[in-house]
Formats: sequence, structure tokens, C-alpha cells
Amino acid sequence: MMDYAAAKETVCNVIPGGDEIDARDVIQYLLMRGKLRTKDLAEAMSTEARNEFRLIKAEAEHQESGETKEVVADDGVGMEPPAMNKSRSLEPANDSCSASQSDIIPLPVSSQLPQHQPQQQPQQQQQPQHRYRHVALLFHYDGASYSGFAQNLPPSSSTSTSANTTSASATNDNSIERSLFAALTKSCLISSRKEANYSRAGRTDRGVSAWGQVVALNLRSAVPLGARLPGDGGEQYGREVTESDLPGGNDVPLDCWAPVRMKKKKNNKSKRGKEKSDPQSVINNNDDTSQPKPLLKRRQITELSYTRILNNILPPTIRILGWCPVTPSFSARFSCSDRTYRYHFIRRNLNLSAMDEALQKMVGRHDFRNLCKMNVEQVCNFERVIKSAKIVVATDAKRGSIDDAVSANGDDGNHQYHYHDTCHFEIIGQAFLWHQIRCIVSVLFMVGKGLESPDIVDHLLDVETNPGKPSYPMADELPLVLHRCSYGGTDGGDRVPFRRSVRDLWRVACDLEKRWEEMTLAAARLRDGLDSLLIEATVTRGDLETYVREVLEERRKKSRRTSHGNLLLTDRRDESTAGARATSSVISWGDALREIDSRLGVRPTPEGQKEPLHIPLLQRSRGTTYEEKVASLNAASKDDSEETKKRRRERYEENIVRKRKTTEEDQAFYDHMLSQGGR
Repeated sequence: MMDYAAAKETVCNVIPGGDEIDARDVIQYLLMRGKLRTKDLAEAMSTEARNEFRLIKAEAEHQESGETKEVVADDGVGMEPPAMNKSRSLEPANDSCSASQSDIIPLPVSSQLPQHQPQQQPQQQQQPQHRYRHVALLFHYDGASYSGFAQNLPPSSSTSTSANTTSASATNDNSIERSLFAALTKSCLISSRKEANYSRAGRTDRGVSAWGQVVALNLRSAVPLGARLPGDGGEQYGREVTESDLPGGNDVPLDCWAPVRMKKKKNNKSKRGKEKSDPQSVINNNDDTSQPKPLLKRRQITELSYTRILNNILPPTIRILGWCPVTPSFSARFSCSDRTYRYHFIRRNLNLSAMDEALQKMVGRHDFRNLCKMNVEQVCNFERVIKSAKIVVATDAKRGSIDDAVSANGDDGNHQYHYHDTCHFEIIGQAFLWHQIRCIVSVLFMVGKGLESPDIVDHLLDVETNPGKPSYPMADELPLVLHRCSYGGTDGGDRVPFRRSVRDLWRVACDLEKRWEEMTLAAARLRDGLDSLLIEATVTRGDLETYVREVLEERRKKSRRTSHGNLLLTDRRDESTAGARATSSVISWGDALREIDSRLGVRPTPEGQKEPLHIPLLQRSRGTTYEEKVASLNAASKDDSEETKKRRRERYEENIVRKRKTTEEDQAFYDHMLSQGGR
């Protein structure tokens, strides 16, 4: 068996030592051809084989360096290196003639042909293939099943630890934005979020819903690039179509000359699957560098139905309601003039008059740092303007404000009828702080239950006297709804008139009717259970008397420690008739509830039987002030790591220090943004 050293000696005896191709190249050539037998050495040393290997080797060097080199063959003729055939793999090929083991020359590992990795060329910026336009989308969503509106996006630069945390949170992300951009990407309406010029009107938290959320971004248009308007006079073509010429709705087509899209020709293949091509025609086409002008055809183009396209992909809890073309500098956030929030609740025994008195104290410009969650890394000004606020009572028969409803604590003796009425707060302002609505509602509920007086609002708004926020829980997030985002102009008109179609709204209405019916029937089943208890369930009077005594005793114990609001500490029953009632008599559950309400002033509530201990807000522990929070960014803390403090300082400097502007600059910015709107 001839080994590698013997093969090399045989080749070197034929090839002069000064030649460019040595014995290793010859053996590598045989390896590529799938022939590494002893009798093939003579064929590999021929001039034709050496020239062929030189071309292949030059092509590999060309791919690595990116430069074109002229290759000189043994006969002195200059040749351009041809493209390497895919069949000439650097791996041993399967030859139809199998060689015996004795004919194979073992090739050392070090003598294998190196694998050349072609150097990546810098990508050239591609020209846009589609036309995009700035569009505002109006949509609603049910936030009960989502983690919030904003998507968890990875930061531009982060450490390995923060990057792992971000990737984990992005994997578990169940936000509305993630579903929205997934639908936009799947429908090919956007190329990427980074290039979409995206803005949102509001950022709702986990569980919060919206019926009038607005986002603005660049969406793909049905009008292609290169389209031209019809010419005037004798000219056939006019000027090129711009964004201001695009149709403003799905029912208004655009008359234009649009480029004709050429159909791709199918490969002409033979029965064996091999392509038939004319090499001469390919060369001629490559030599022709002239680009023919695109053909134009007169067409009536209707804009894409963004509402229908996205609603076919989005989950049923997210629905697009309409769209409107807007100016390129329009921002769904900064161009919004008013935001309307609604918080729904059940009336029960709440004192609506006292709650409305406290709510009206918040109307106007105030510092709401004690009625929000302070985020000093994002916000330094806590003054906000509430334009209007009211309590609306909605029943099956009518819908009106608190002035049209009977007060829950009225003396008409009919307040029991309004116990299950649905109500909601409606608060309108241009902008709101983080958790501001939920903190306001929490304080209003304390006032409605008699735990706090309406004057507590004056104390919370006085930040000079009370710079630190008292500790109190926020109201539940599920009843909160971003009801409307308005874009009103100075003349009172709407700057962003959203386009809605009958077909799209019909589908949305059917989806809402289905969900409303399911939930209403579920509520009806629960109401039937409550009514059946009132009529069919019975209790003994002795058990009722025991329950009343236990509740009164528990209240007296709590009253020794703190005030318990308007809860009764004595039994309000008529003592003259109390002795005439036998303790063994049986009464219905409805009669028992009415007697408990008259004697104790309470009825069954979602909070249950336990009555929590209430400490007045002004007597509670205070949180850190704004100045203390800012100072803590640079101070040492045992709870925060050095990396966490560094990130907080960077966010503070980025959002507060570097972006801080004068009052005149802020006013000029908002005046400009409020002038932007639909086309």
C-alpha cells in the first residue's frame, strides 16, 4: 500500500520543485474528484488537471478576499476564475467506481484543504419596496386577561444579568402591545417596530381595559411606489403621488397611474427535472445594463382595510374600531388633548353625596403626588389638571348623574332599592400620573364608607403641609377603563376623525354582544341565587340576636383603639317590642337582612363579614418625599445592589436631567403637538 510519503515522492519526481503546485495540491485535487488511487497520480499531474485545480483554488481565494484576481495557466493564457460547481465539493464525493482498500492513499489530517469562510460584505441599505403612511388606530381591549398594555422590550445596552432578566420577562410577556405587533407583522403592514414611528396615547396597567385607546404608526399602503396622478391637459402622466394624495378611507378610491407588477416566469424544466436554459441569452441579458422604465396602468386603488385585516388576526378580546391618516409628526401621546377614565363600582351603602363633594375638590390644577405612585426616575412635575369629574348612576331604567339619583343615605326609605345599582366615576384630564385614578378612587371609597370626611382631599393636595404620601392601598384595577382619548382642536372640532365601516363595526358589535350575553347570564344566575336565599332560606331569631351582640362587641373593642367611621356601636332596635319576640321563632333570610341593616347599618358585601380596622390617613405612616427619593439615587442602600442603583441613576439623568426644558419650551412643544392631527 502506497502511503502519503511515497505518493509525495512520486509526484515531486515529476513536478519541478519551483512549480506553484506541490504534491499536497495534487492529492487535494484527487480528493475533490473522489479519486485518491495510486493509478490516478499520473492524471493529476497533467497540465489540464493542474490548471483546473489552480482555477478552483483562485476562486476560493477570491471568495475569501472579495477581490478578483487574474489566473495564469501553464499555457500563459489569462482566465477569469469560473464559479465553483456545487458538485465539486471539498468533501470526498461518492464515486460510481469504488476503489479497493489497497488502492487508497491515506491522507493526513494536516494536508486537508482548508475550509475558506467567505468574508461577510457590509449590507447595502435596501430601497423601500412598499409605500408607508402614518396612521392612527382606534381600538379597544379587555385587559382582564393581559399583563398590561406596554410590551417588555429589551434595553439598548445592558449587562448580562439584566439581559437574562429581560429575556425571561419577554418570554412571559402577555401584553396587548405584543399581540398587536404580532398581528401587524403577520399581516406585513409593518417592516419592524423600530421603523414604525410608533406612539401610544396611554399606558394602562395589568387588568385595566380600554374602549378608546389610540396608537399611531407607519403602515403599508395599497398605493405602490412610483404611482403618478393623471396629467392635466394633454399630458398623460402628472406628478408622483405623495402621502397627502393617498385615500383617507376604504370607500374613496384613488385614480392614478400605477406600475404594473411583472409576473415571475416559471422555470422551464424537462421531465427529468433539469432546467433548460440558453447560456448565450443569459450573457446577453447580463451585458444589457440599461434598465427599462416600468409600465404604468390607469387604476382605481382603494386603501387597505386595516380594521378588517387586523381583526382577522387579533384575539377576540382586542378589536380595532377605526383608523385615520395623520401628519408625520403626529404623536398619539403628546397630540392628545383629553383622556377620559371611568371606574365602575356597585352603589351599595356608599354615601354618593359625600363622595361627589370630595371628587369636586380635585377638579382644577393640583399637585397629586399624594394621590399617585411617585416614579422620580421618569417624572419631576406632579401637577396635573382635571377638567371635569362626576359620579354617574346607571340602572336598567335610566342613566344619569348623581343629581338625578336618590342618595344612598337618603331619608326616603327607599334606598334599599338602589343597593345593587351600577355606578362609575368619570374623570377627564389631559394627562395623568402613574396609578393616579386608582389612588383617587381608593380615597373616595373611604369617604363613601364614612371612614374619612371629604376634607381629607384638601389635606392630601396640600403638599407643603403633607409632603409625604400616607400609606393606603389602591383600588382594584379590573373596573378601570380608559374610555376615550380625544384630539380636539382649538375650534372645538375633532382633529382626528376616525373612519369606521359598517361591516367592521357590525362584527365588533356581534363580538361584544356575545361576551355581554355570557356575562349577563352569569350575573343573572348569581342574582337568582341571592333572590332564592331571601325567600326560601330561614333563620331563628335567637341566632340573629347572637350575631348582632357579637358584631357590636367586636366594634366596641375596635373603637377603643381607633375611630371606626360611621359604624354603629349600639343596637338601634326598638326595645319596647324586643321582648315580645320569641327567640325560637323562625324568620326568612330577607327579613333577617332588613333587621340587621336597621340595627347595625350593614349588608352583605364582597369584603365579607370581617370589618377591617381603619386608621385615619393623616395618622398613618408617611412615605418618602420627592426630595428624599431623588437623594436616595446617589446614597448607599443596603437593599439595592450597585448595578440597580447605577441603572436608576442613568434613567433619572436620561429622563429628567437631560430632557429638562423651560416652561416656554414645554408650552411651544405642546402647542405644536396639539396642532397635529388627521389629514
